[in-house]
Amino acid sequence: MGHFILRFTGRGAAPDSDLERIRSTPGVSILDSSSSRMLLVEAPSDTVSQLAETLPGWSWTSERTIPLPDPRPKIRTT
Repeated sequence: MGHFILRFTGRGAAPDSDLERIRSTPGVSILDSSSSRMLLVEAPSDTVSQLAETLPGWSWTSERTIPLPDPRPKIRTT
């Protein structure tokens, strides 16, 4: 199981019927739904791919993390 971003690419907010279908799909857990157009889900990749193909206006991508640099200044010693 991986983390994936499901993004609604249509106009306006995602349809409630689509959101209900995603929620009711076995093996899919919604981790974050704070955006009206994107969902962070945990599921097998084939399940997410199948959902995105059958729901018009939806695309998906794997969640990626980017390490941020340490913002604390460091003293240089020479």
